[in-house]
Amino acid sequence: LGGLAGLAAMRGDPNEARRMTVEGFALYGEQTNAVIITGHLRNLSLVANLLGQHERAARLAGAEAAWRRKLGFQIPGAFDVFEDPGKTAAQQLTDDVFQPAWAAGQSMSLEEALAYARGDA
Repeated sequence: LGGLAGLAAMRGDPNEARRMTVEGFALYGEQTNAVIITGHLRNLSLVANLLGQHERAARLAGAEAAWRRKLGFQIPGAFDVFEDPGKTAAQQLTDDVFQPAWAAGQSMSLEEALAYARGDA
């Protein structure tokens, strides 16, 4: 579902992308596979940018980047077609808004990031 959600975002359908990503969280939620969750965080960051929610996108991108780094996981080359949601958010926000949002995302536990991504936080 993560790949389909990314394609929906590229098509300009952020609502469908969000729906698929949240459904993916539900499917993988019990497993808590951190690598898969980082992909979902990235998708939801893309969606937030598409919806003009750049501060939310910065938080999600910060969490995704931090967890990807902790896991030693690189974005596969196949995902290079997707924009870097953190970079997009940074271009849309002033530095005094982007930096705290990015830092807040970077400091999130995986559980906090999941809750924020689902809108529970």
